[in-house]
Order: sequence, then C-alpha cells, then structure tokens
Amino acid sequence: MAATNSLIISLRLSSPRETHTEREKAVELEQQLKAVLLRAGAGELDGDEWGRATLTLFFYGLDADRLLTIVEPILGTKVFGRCQGRQRRRRGGGQHLMG
Repeated sequence: MAATNSLIISLRLSSPRETHTEREKAVELEQQLKAVLLRAGAGELDGDEWGRATLTLFFYGLDADRLLTIVEPILGTKVFGRCQGRQRRRRGGGQHLMG
C-alpha cells in the first residue's frame, strides 16, 4: 500500500477571531478546493481548523507536491479576508517541508 502524504496550509486571518465574512469565504474556498482535487484525482481536503487568527487546511493524498501544485493556484487567486501569509507543511515518509 502506498504511503499517504499530508499537506497542511495555514492562512493568517485579519484578526484573532474570524469574521463572518471570513467564514463565508472559507466555505466557498473549501468547495472549490474539493472540486479541483476530485477532478484531478489527487487527494482530498480532509478538514479545517480555526484558531489563533489562523485557518488551517488539511489535505491528504499520495503525493504532497502534487497536492500543493493543484491547490496553490486557487489559494493564490482568492482574497481571503486580509490574508497576511501562508505556511505549508508536508508530511509523509519522514519528510517535512515548511515555507
């Protein structure tokens, strides 16, 4: 059985507590991400976590680099509130990537 990789992307929010607008945009963003991943057959968006002025998205698939290649263009075109930054972590096979 092939190893599953995870891709974790953290988006900084505009304030310590998310706004209603940010919640709405997150729902729209997640729907788009799920659809593109399904079409590509690359993996899935497993969920999100809100806290400490951050929205964290959890992705799983066979290739973390491919996941990133597919989702990054969507993240780059969405204005997520006043998104101030992103952090990526890739896990799988003992490798970690932070950027």
